[in-house]
Amino acid sequence: AIYTLTLHDALPISAPADNYQLEIKNILGQIVFNELLRINGSFTKRIDLSDLSRSVYFLSVSNSGSEKTYKLIVN
Repeated sequence: AIYTLTLHDALPISAPADNYQLEIKNILGQIVFNELLRINGSFTKRIDLSDLSRSVYFLSVSNSGSEKTYKLIVN
């Protein structure tokens, strides 16, 4: 499933303890953001998107064998 998120300048992330791979790709499939998060407790983070052009992007979040993809619309 692909979920759609409309954002302006930051992406809020909230997650329970685990290791997460975050990857944002532009519509050409080029990676514009990549980060491995190792979370030991409750966690909240904001990813700054202000450097990204207004466009559509795809965020993949993977952990422990599962992956979710989100369609990001940056305004």
